[in-house]
Amino acid sequence: LTLTKSRYLGVEFTKPALVNEDMKVEGSTVGVSVRNYHPGLPIDDTIIWELPEGWTVEPLSVPVNLPPGDSARYEFAVSSVGGLKEPPEMSLNFPVREGKTSRISRGLHLARQATCIKAGEPPVLDGVLDEACWQDAETDLLVSNEEAPPIDPTHFYFAFDSENLYLAARCQDAVMDSVRAEVAEQDGPVYSEDCVGYFIQPDSLKKIVYQIYFNPEGAVYDVRYRPGTDGYMNHDVSWDGDYEVGAGRDGEAWTIEMKIPLSQWGIEAASGQNWGLNFRRKQARISNAGDWQPISADTQTLGLLKFK
Repeated sequence: LTLTKSRYLGVEFTKPALVNEDMKVEGSTVGVSVRNYHPGLPIDDTIIWELPEGWTVEPLSVPVNLPPGDSARYEFAVSSVGGLKEPPEMSLNFPVREGKTSRISRGLHLARQATCIKAGEPPVLDGVLDEACWQDAETDLLVSNEEAPPIDPTHFYFAFDSENLYLAARCQDAVMDSVRAEVAEQDGPVYSEDCVGYFIQPDSLKKIVYQIYFNPEGAVYDVRYRPGTDGYMNHDVSWDGDYEVGAGRDGEAWTIEMKIPLSQWGIEAASGQNWGLNFRRKQARISNAGDWQPISADTQTLGLLKFK
C-alpha cells in the first residue's frame, strides 16, 4: 500500500504549466508537492528533469530529503519554444525497504485555459446559440487519431451565474445525414455516437471529477470520479446529475445547450475562480475525436476553466 500511495500520491503538481493561445509555455511557474508515505524510511534523492528539445526547466535538479510522513513543495520555471506533444518528465526515487527504492516519474502537467463568461441573463435552452453569453469559443482541438480525417469545425462555449454552469457546442458536419444519435436512455452508450464530452472538476482540493457526455438529441451519459485513499480514481456510473438540455440542427451543424445546477456539486460559481476542465467532440462518420487536453479522469491532465 505504501508503494501504491507513493506512486499515485507521492508526487503531485500543485500548479500546472500554463499554455498560452499560441500553444506555448512562456515563463510559467510550476509547483510540485512531494510526500513521503513510508512509515520508517526517508526520501533521500534528487528530483531530476528530462528535457525534450525546445524545453527549459530551472532548476533542472533539486535535492529532496524528507523524513517519514513529511512533505515539501518545490517550484520550477518552465518554458517551451516548440510543440507540446513531448513535455518534460521529472523523476524521484521513493523508499520501498532498506536498500531498495522505486523510481517514480511524472510528465509535466500542461494546462490550457478556457474562458467562462458571466451570463447577464440565463440562455434560452433551444439549441439556437444566439445569446450574448456565447462568446470566446474554444475551437482548437487536438486530433485523437492522426491516421483518420480530422473532425469538422467545432465551437465550445462556457458561461455561468452563481447558481448554474452553462455549456454549449456547435458541431459542423459536411454530411449532416450521417450524424448518429440513436441512444435515448440515461447512461446509454452515448460515447459510441456523435457526441460532446466534458470532464469538470469544480474543486481542486476535493479532486472530484464529473464526466458528462451529450449526444445530438440531448441524451446523457455521466460518471462521477472520486479519489481513493490509495490514489486511484474510483468511478461511479450509478451517479446521475441534474441537467436541462436543448438541442438543435441546421443544414451545417448540430448544436446543444445545457444548464447544470451547481447545488448538486455543493458549490457556487464566481468571477476569479479556476476549475479543472477538459472537453472533446467525437464524430462517428470519420471515427475520430478532437480533444482539448489528453483525455483522462486524472486531475493532473486537466486544463483550466477561468471564470471572468
